[in-house]
Amino acid sequence: MTIWSFVLGPPAPEGGHQWHLTNAKARRAIFRLTRPSEASFTIDGRDPMAAKIIELETDLHALRHRPTGGAEELFRGRIGPTGDSLDAGGHRTDVTALDYRSVLSRRILWGDSQLVWTNTEQAEIAMGLVNQTQVRPGGSLGIVAGDGSSTGVARDRTEYQAGDSIGDRVQELSEVIDGFDWDITPDGAAALKLDIWHPQRGIDRGVVLEYGGLVASVQRQVNPQDYANAVRVSGQIPEGGDTAPTPVERTASDITTRPEGRWDKAFGTSIVTATSLAERGDWQLDQAQVVQPSYTVKLKAGAWQGPDHIWLGDPTRLVIMSGRLRVDNVLRVQEVDISITEAGDEEVSLTIGAPKPDYRRRANDVERRLRELERR
Repeated sequence: MTIWSFVLGPPAPEGGHQWHLTNAKARRAIFRLTRPSEASFTIDGRDPMAAKIIELETDLHALRHRPTGGAEELFRGRIGPTGDSLDAGGHRTDVTALDYRSVLSRRILWGDSQLVWTNTEQAEIAMGLVNQTQVRPGGSLGIVAGDGSSTGVARDRTEYQAGDSIGDRVQELSEVIDGFDWDITPDGAAALKLDIWHPQRGIDRGVVLEYGGLVASVQRQVNPQDYANAVRVSGQIPEGGDTAPTPVERTASDITTRPEGRWDKAFGTSIVTATSLAERGDWQLDQAQVVQPSYTVKLKAGAWQGPDHIWLGDPTRLVIMSGRLRVDNVLRVQEVDISITEAGDEEVSLTIGAPKPDYRRRANDVERRLRELERR
């Protein structure tokens, strides 16, 4: 049996495994490839450990102990949303911790931050953005450059502005042709590092996910809402400027022979330079012109052997032969959702193919567009 430990400690840049949550229930960790990860649990609100839980001031560490010995810290995040429910049955406290990618989404660039990078390695820009908040009073998170600190790709970025979210800007930097995947990963009990994978995260471990084999159940969702084979990508007016860059229009080269015909879509961004907007337009067309199903596969009990078996970004072969579904494709792992039962067993579900829709990201897009209107 695999044993998980949920442990509390001080926030970054400090660290340490100080208070073990031996009575935590409903433990769950969700790891995501392109969005922040999170972990959650419930505890009796009268448990002495519950008093150690302080919103924004406490970190949660999730460690997986290997059956063969040793432990690996897979998650570290800051305690965020909590809820307390009191009734005749007792006092229940629900706790969610959000990882340090999420923390970076709450850090912004300021007027005296470095806003321009010219012909600079893209991994260096990402680390430079993170350091713009770490040098500010109270801003240190102890994040250092980790794996993949050089990708061999240099870029110009001159569109950054005061008020921009650092986490959002790093993600946007990664979403271009020849971009990268990234994460803020724990390195021991105290340290954090910015890891970058170029061109993408994941290892082909030869895993076959076959319905009836390792897979107990499957849910398939296809949402063609964002499909397009002709795109128009617009930017915004820079702060203190007069005009936005000319929108970029891209059309699939084989659009006249596509069986689905023409599908148009306009995308708005916060980009303020023509060069960056052109890069984004190329990437946007590449992403938009593929209808990618999203599969949520629940693995059989005991099938998952840990991150060395299946992990984020890994290309896996999915095989489903049922009715209209004749699937035999290699698809990347977008999400790993692990629930730990009261007995300590793991219930593991994977999202592969397209990521699940992120409705919070759509809300962020609306907020960004409102900011753009205010600048006009």
